[in-house]
Amino acid sequence: MNRKRVLWPLLLAAAFALGVLTAQVRAGNIFLPLVARASTGEETPTPTPSGTVRVQNVHSYFRDKEWYGELVNETGCTVSAPRVAMSLLDEGGLLVANTTGYSMAPLLAPGARTPFVVRWYDHPYDWESYVIYPEWDPVDRLAVESALRSSGKSGWWIMTATVCNQLPVRVKSVAVGMVVYGPSGEVIGYDGPRDLLGPLDPGDTLSVTHDFFWYDWNDEDEPVGCAAFAVPSAAYQLWLTDLE
Repeated sequence: MNRKRVLWPLLLAAAFALGVLTAQVRAGNIFLPLVARASTGEETPTPTPSGTVRVQNVHSYFRDKEWYGELVNETGCTVSAPRVAMSLLDEGGLLVANTTGYSMAPLLAPGARTPFVVRWYDHPYDWESYVIYPEWDPVDRLAVESALRSSGKSGWWIMTATVCNQLPVRVKSVAVGMVVYGPSGEVIGYDGPRDLLGPLDPGDTLSVTHDFFWYDWNDEDEPVGCAAFAVPSAAYQLWLTDLE
């Protein structure tokens, strides 16, 4: 994007000129900014099966020390997009400085959008162009195609789960957890995500194995079933943050 200088009209005058105050806006899963644009009567475009998180509607303020914009989730899955990386470039496209900005609503469903802000506290004024890259990861659960168990020595359980990336985007790393159930449906064996696995391209699978030993549950408990779940590691870390 090339550097542009923007002259500020009065906000209210612009709002009336665009018909903002009488706009009808479809809410749906779209994050609405405080000032909505007038409706065009067109349907919200459906996200393509694969895609990315796109930057749009960028605007600079206060002598280029503050930048606003929006992120749009054009993938077919829910994503976490908490930050953007902004770089200022010289005439030759070489890096002058970079910094990090933050989105207002970092969890985005397919087609949803959120505003973001980038603030420069030590701003270099000698630059010619800029680029803004969103940092994002999918957070939807991955498909567990099978969760099977076999018996090892001394009666321990060997559990194997086959995980498939059914999402339309690449997953950088995967967190897999497994549990064993007793006859009344209670969880008697638990193995939380440990190592991060992957990466997985769309359609790729991986097998994960864990050994449950007799001392993982009480003597009176009898294991009768097992299950597994898998998520991109970004989603697992997000859940841990929420719990804290």
